[in-house]
Amino acid sequence: MRPREDRTPAFLRLAGHQELVALLRIPASALDMRAALYNPFAERGAGPVRLTAVAAAAARFRRHLPALLGGRFGDDMDFAHGYLSGRGAQAEVRGIGGYALDGEAFAAGSAGPIMLSSGIRLRVLRA
Repeated sequence: MRPREDRTPAFLRLAGHQELVALLRIPASALDMRAALYNPFAERGAGPVRLTAVAAAAARFRRHLPALLGGRFGDDMDFAHGYLSGRGAQAEVRGIGGYALDGEAFAAGSAGPIMLSSGIRLRVLRA
């Protein structure tokens, strides 16, 4: 994976955590993914929004990718090494040109930050 081409810094702040700069990728969810095949979120913090952000200059990203996808964050996968993962009440992303939500691309525009938070809870029934 390569850093973003536009060189504009992107910023992310997850409630209860520090701000991370120059992001590479940001998976986020308010879904409970404990039984999913992949679960790229550390069990840190509290809140409904689960998020992982990786800085463009993150240490040993390729080596850590399998652990990251499985939600296994070692001691060297922390903020000081370019990784931010955990839970919070909400997250704010600034400086990105667009994003994808459920596979659909959206332009971010310049109206301000993108706020990630949870909404109402739905229970899905299976037959």
